[in-house]
Amino acid sequence: MDNESCCGTLFLRWYKSEYFYVNLEEFLNSVIGMQFSWIPYYKEFADKLMQFQSNRTSLLALIYKHRDELLAKYLHDQNGEEDLLVDIDPFTVFGLFNRGISFENRLNSTELFKREFQMKADVPHDFNGIPVLNNQKSHFFGFRSRRKKDDIQNLWNLFVKVVNNEDFETEYNKVITQYIINVNITMGLFWIRPNDFLAFDSTNRKYLKEQYDIVLPKKVPEYSEYMDILNDIKKGMASNRIKENSFYELSANANMGSDVSLVEQLPDLDWYDEKVLIWKRIKNIILCGAPGTGKTYTIPELVVRLCDDDFEANKISREELVRRYNQLKQDKRVVFTTFHQSMDYEDWIEGLRPVVGDNGQVTYEIESGIFKKLCDEATRPTVKDKQIGIANNAVIWKVSLAGTGDNPVRSDCMKNGYIRIGWDGYVRIYKLGIRLPLIQ
Repeated sequence: MDNESCCGTLFLRWYKSEYFYVNLEEFLNSVIGMQFSWIPYYKEFADKLMQFQSNRTSLLALIYKHRDELLAKYLHDQNGEEDLLVDIDPFTVFGLFNRGISFENRLNSTELFKREFQMKADVPHDFNGIPVLNNQKSHFFGFRSRRKKDDIQNLWNLFVKVVNNEDFETEYNKVITQYIINVNITMGLFWIRPNDFLAFDSTNRKYLKEQYDIVLPKKVPEYSEYMDILNDIKKGMASNRIKENSFYELSANANMGSDVSLVEQLPDLDWYDEKVLIWKRIKNIILCGAPGTGKTYTIPELVVRLCDDDFEANKISREELVRRYNQLKQDKRVVFTTFHQSMDYEDWIEGLRPVVGDNGQVTYEIESGIFKKLCDEATRPTVKDKQIGIANNAVIWKVSLAGTGDNPVRSDCMKNGYIRIGWDGYVRIYKLGIRLPLIQ
């Protein structure tokens, strides 16, 4: 057994002179915990979305109301974040918690929808076997300039037919001709009815080819071909030629410990993007290679993509990317350090450091190490909008106008544009809600 295995890591992949590792405990827990608790939730969620097929405005209002909680800032039209969508399809809604975000964030989103939709199914405690979308392509329709009038309605028509267990050949064949639709639509069908459909994403394609010599098409097939392939796989399961008993079990086995990203490999997803998506899922990754193979050079490429989803790293120069990386270091969101054999707990967490006073006397003080300093910085509040004049280390107080709901104090303050701050004094505020340092 090699040293890496003894240390509790599992070899994952050799790629361009660099090794990737995953945490063995996380991997084994994933294997043991394969319970598919997500299936009842996903089926009910699809059923709940049916109520919005003729009322998408309410659905969008709910999503935008919880935009930050759902990490849905990417849901906008072509003029940027403030250019809000006026329509949305059900597959894109499913994509809110089936994209390259953390397990915790996926749980938060499912909990939110359970509450808002008054769902009976339990919130999932696993997402085993679910293919997820590329964060850069989490829509099932294009921007306004690329979107045809009926694109979103066509997606709803397909969704409704599938949920109602009706023939959907016409709707399916129409949808697959639309802009941005490829095998991602098979992923959407798998989400809403995992017993009936299999996603043709790259992970499942690789697994079926290697395990059973079944070749899935890289491009989305037409209805007849798609159904023929699904029926052939079902026959293979029935005859025990394929060991899995269901599409979702097959998808889970394909994804278990896979060295292929769980996102569909779209053309603009480069090597760095793939690794960042693995990083978000696995958390612990080691770049390992001989001197000169590009480990240090790679760090800014990965870090900027990880820390700033909105920064289009694929479309800028190396100089611009390094400037953003240095800004992240300056903001203390990132620490770059060189590990050395002499590094110990005191260097990494906390330890005593000798300090020479003015009189030449040596004393010892407790000093935080690299990792502890980074953790301390992570607990500090972050001011995203520098224009409002709040310092990074400010103490933020919540002002309540005598509680929530209508009351005399709230009505008085709202009418006259000031805030009661606890001792019957007033602080006048601007229309924007920014207060002046003047007590009346």
